[in-house]
Amino acid sequence: MGEVEAFSARRSKGCCHKTETTIVVTNKRVLLLSQRFHWGKPIYGAEESFHIEDLKFVSMSHIGLGQKEAQQTYNQLQAMLQARLDSKAGRHVSLFVAAAAAAAVAAAEAAAAVAAAAAAAAAAAAAAAAVQGLTPTRNLPAAAAAAAAAAAAAAAAAAAAAAAAAAAAAAAAAAAAAAAAAAAAAAAAAAAAAAAAAAAAAAAAAAAATATAAAAAAAAAAAAAAAAAAAAAAAAATAAAAACHQVKQ
Repeated sequence: MGEVEAFSARRSKGCCHKTETTIVVTNKRVLLLSQRFHWGKPIYGAEESFHIEDLKFVSMSHIGLGQKEAQQTYNQLQAMLQARLDSKAGRHVSLFVAAAAAAAVAAAEAAAAVAAAAAAAAAAAAAAAAVQGLTPTRNLPAAAAAAAAAAAAAAAAAAAAAAAAAAAAAAAAAAAAAAAAAAAAAAAAAAAAAAAAAAAAAAAAAAAATATAAAAAAAAAAAAAAAAAAAAAAAAATAAAAACHQVKQ
């Protein structure tokens, strides 16, 4: 199953209806369990399961939550998914850095082995030179050839050691670049989260302003209706008074 997280969202409607929704998130799927109650008795249940990557295509309102609760649940799931993606990316970068470090260590060990081989070749060359000093004159060309071959082997070993050192330096540079990329990705994720929070706050403020404006408009309409009713009542009273005056005359 992997990591499992769960949280609940509740919605009450009046004094007798209530909807409880439980969201269970595993490493791959999201499970929504919705239960409706009437005076404390369960009357309806619903279940919805979908892949966590398809979260952006799923609406929460069809499982019994209101618009506000559905939006809050959606935001929570989105934040959870983003955190998991960031964690997965961090684990991948950590594995890459560890692999690069292991490669650097292996390259250093190879360089040490090549250096040891070069030292052994140098010792062999020295031994060949010592033998050359004790060799009769007729064997001098062969001894010289052996010494030249030993020197060439030592030069090749030194070149291999230099190449291994260059590979180790390249691996270390790659590890440093990967660490810098991981830091940049974390900073970008933090900036995106802050921007999302700011956008959510702005949306909430706009919704509150809209609700306030609607309430003010409703109050103005009610006041206008009351004024119209008062004017109509005054006109009716005036007409009644005029009729009464005519009757008296």
